Amino acid sequence: MKNNFHTSFLPDLWRLWTLESLSIDYVSDKIAVLTDNFIHLKHLRSLDLSGSTGNCKMSILTEATLLSLFQLTHINLSKCKIQYIYKGTFESLKNISELDVSLNTCLRFAGLANITTDLQYTAIKILKVNYIHSTFEMSTLLKTSHIWNLRNTSLARFEAAGNRIQRVEYGAAKYFPKSFESVNVRDNAFSFGKYLFDLVRLPITSLDISEISSSHNVLTSYIETCDSQSDTFTMNSENNWLSDLRSRFDFKIKKFDHFVARLPVPRKLRKYHLRQAK
Repeated sequence: MKNNFHTSFLPDLWRLWTLESLSIDYVSDKIAVLTDNFIHLKHLRSLDLSGSTGNCKMSILTEATLLSLFQLTHINLSKCKIQYIYKGTFESLKNISELDVSLNTCLRFAGLANITTDLQYTAIKILKVNYIHSTFEMSTLLKTSHIWNLRNTSLARFEAAGNRIQRVEYGAAKYFPKSFESVNVRDNAFSFGKYLFDLVRLPITSLDISEISSSHNVLTSYIETCDSQSDTFTMNSENNWLSDLRSRFDFKIKKFDHFVARLPVPRKLRKYHLRQAK
């Protein structure tokens, strides 16, 4: 039932009580609450509200938004013009295994922190947070506080493509769970940093870091109007450790002409994608 509604109207769904999968438009200018029209769908497992395939607007999500849909296992809320996701929004979804909030560019990593706080109480396996930061804003820093609650999950795949990530806080990688297998962080702005030495901590077998620092067309890129927030950072002296590291290797370079610096990689890595990286 996609591309049918451009207002807050929703059809009467109570007769569809055996429904297991639903794709539908959802438009709300206030706090989104899926109750009256969804409360009878006790067998619903998959809910697709994505604006990529229909019409979706749900500016604010709270603990009341999905409270009546605790049995869901798959939720797609991508491109829904979400401005805020408050703590508690996903906490009641104990069975959720896949969550997609991609292309909500106003969420930023502040929203990610609230999401991962809730997911530690769930059965999450796949988390997609691609393009939750505006393509044309300043570069971002993925902090430990954004992801540290994932250590209490059984997460297998993490997607965070297109978020202008330049650095990852050193030590953050240890908070990914042992179940971790696959990462997609393509189309970011990664630079050399101490965080690279955390890669060996990751138990992943697949890593996609293609399209590093790739260019984007301002006329065709997806852009949302956001409330004022800030997730940017300024590089300071604490990050400028590279010169010290290089000095330690200078004597090796002079003594051994064949010396080549090697970057650490995850020990179990089997697939590595580095297409069109500048």
